[in-house]
Amino acid sequence: MKYIDSTLIPREKVILSPSVHKIVYIKPFIFLGILSFIFLVVGLIDPSQSACLLGYELGGMFITAIWHLWNKLYYANVEMAVTNKRVVAKTGIISVHSEELQWNKIESIEIRQGIFGRWLNYGDVYFSGTGISFIRFGYVQNPWKVKSQSAEILSN
Repeated sequence: MKYIDSTLIPREKVILSPSVHKIVYIKPFIFLGILSFIFLVVGLIDPSQSACLLGYELGGMFITAIWHLWNKLYYANVEMAVTNKRVVAKTGIISVHSEELQWNKIESIEIRQGIFGRWLNYGDVYFSGTGISFIRFGYVQNPWKVKSQSAEILSN
């Protein structure tokens, strides 16, 4: 939390710093598994295509490796924090995008989870501000805990 620590204002302290769920690092390998299964089925149906499919499989492995490395770099530079005065999110590797909402400007806290998110306990937490502003904490581990702790701060 280098960025967030450097932007704290006087008498502000970090109360909650949610972490990104490990699913973001597994997604490329799920993609590779599905791709491999498809190539295996096609190879079993038409064995004459096996040389061509091997090339596609190697291409899929290359894409998976690049995707995994990108996720490692990107999510290592994501910072999310709930402080006693505001909600802050910072993303970016080369160019930085930071967002913050003061607690007195937040109208609602929303969670969005898909089927796998419910099963594996991850999701997106949205802090909606006045007007059209919002902050998204993406792929947060245990989003319901983040929401309940944040709502407790908001109610004080």
